[in-house]
Amino acid sequence: MIHHSGVQGPAAIVLGGVHGNEPGGWLAADELVNWQPAAGTLLVLPRANVTALNAFVRTFEEIGDLNRLYPGDADSPLMMERMAHAILETAREFGVELLLDMHESWAFYAEYPPNSGTGALGQTITAGVGPMQAHFGERLAEKVNPALTPREQLIVRDGTRFSRPATTPSAGQPGRGRSSLSAGGHVAGLTPVLVEMGQADQPLERRVELHLLTARAALELVGVL
Repeated sequence: MIHHSGVQGPAAIVLGGVHGNEPGGWLAADELVNWQPAAGTLLVLPRANVTALNAFVRTFEEIGDLNRLYPGDADSPLMMERMAHAILETAREFGVELLLDMHESWAFYAEYPPNSGTGALGQTITAGVGPMQAHFGERLAEKVNPALTPREQLIVRDGTRFSRPATTPSAGQPGRGRSSLSAGGHVAGLTPVLVEMGQADQPLERRVELHLLTARAALELVGVL
């Protein structure tokens, strides 16, 4: 969904449903589709991996994991790798400044030791390399956290490591193994931000509310709302 405000301004993309078993993100994005920007352009892809959503699984091997396939490939046999390419091409076309990717993790980052893995990233904000990386995560947390309970507080993580080139020994293949946090390395002027809400002992309705609060704050910070 693309909404033009009719007023000159920035552009932002919001992604939901990258993983099919993270409903808070896609349900929030479903509501975002109806938001009207005050300036610039708001683009929303609410259910990026419909196949996985319909089965309520993270993804399927035969289509790939969208959040491991940036910068994508228009000719890939993997549907999600083609999707990654399309997302970045759209970002270039519209001059997108912010890519907000809404996810969920099972455990809360604050409740587990560091380096506990991707299953313990709940209640975090991570900004990838881009023009706003140095300040955006902190500004977003400062804007949202006063409205949250102590357990819900959003923690800012460093996304610098996602500046690696697309081909690395750990990636295995060119363009594989890469998160949306690498998008700023492929689209000039773009800063990617990944927000994770924790599922453990946090109702789905509240996770949706938190995603919406965070999305509104992020879009206000860049001047779209």
